[in-house]
Amino acid sequence: MTAVRASTQDRIFPIRESTATIVAEVFQCKNKVMAVVLELPEEVDVDALTERLYLLQHIDEAEKEIAAGKGIPHDEVRRRLAKWLT
Repeated sequence: MTAVRASTQDRIFPIRESTATIVAEVFQCKNKVMAVVLELPEEVDVDALTERLYLLQHIDEAEKEIAAGKGIPHDEVRRRLAKWLT
């Protein structure tokens, strides 16, 4: 009986951990959305809200890429822009 109980706990514990992580991510997302909603003017349409959330999502993804070393150094960006602008 103890082996069965331990086996069940071994299977349930990872599920609890992943559920807690998912719930934390949902609340974090909800807080971000609420912050965006509070920043918008009183008269706003769904398209403006969607655009703002889309922009913020891409900014967040870009910041994560930069933190992971996937960004392009400023000198390289300047060099590339110089080619386009001349």
